[in-house]
Amino acid sequence: MPLRRLSDLAPLDRGILERVEDAEAVLPLIEMGVCPGEAIVVAHVAPGRGPMAIEAAGRTIALRRDAADHLWVRVEGRFAPKSGMSVEGALRARGLSE
Repeated sequence: MPLRRLSDLAPLDRGILERVEDAEAVLPLIEMGVCPGEAIVVAHVAPGRGPMAIEAAGRTIALRRDAADHLWVRVEGRFAPKSGMSVEGALRARGLSE
């Protein structure tokens, strides 16, 4: 599958972080464990070029869209919570969030 910028993904898209374009621009994320090979689920995307939230490295992380422009993800599909379960609850149940 081709790589896509994290900033272009939609809520519930999931994949593996494959490449970091500019490590200095996303150093705080790298320090929190968002590194190549890490599984990522997009939890929230604000309208326009607003911030987004991802589930990665066992936590929910908010980041600016311009930071997400530097992260390239191999999309593996969409995260599908069980019927009647919130996205946050489903992520927590699967060990993708605290």
